[in-house]
Amino acid sequence: GLGMRIVEADADFVKLKSAYGTVLLNSMMDLPKTHPFARYRDMPSRGLGVEMGVVTVDVAAAHARTKDLPGCVVSDIVTQEWGMSDFRIQTREGYFFRVTTPDPEEPFNA
Repeated sequence: GLGMRIVEADADFVKLKSAYGTVLLNSMMDLPKTHPFARYRDMPSRGLGVEMGVVTVDVAAAHARTKDLPGCVVSDIVTQEWGMSDFRIQTREGYFFRVTTPDPEEPFNA
């Protein structure tokens, strides 16, 4: 939905890639006890309050592709007071993604 293609997909690992970057998604089922997130499933609000950001040069196209994702809530596009436009996706698991235009004060290079 965000214009990324799957370049690797295993049972517990997915790699998504675009011209601008790569996103790695790992299953966290059997973490060692020493891992910093080993007890994350013990918390009933897992995911809530954590927002992951994705920067895109075409937020309108990303919104059009994601607004009907099954099981997700997708907000409208909003222009923020700091000059960037964005929208949010809440997954069925309670995670939040902010899909945003690049910061106008920083160069955005592929």
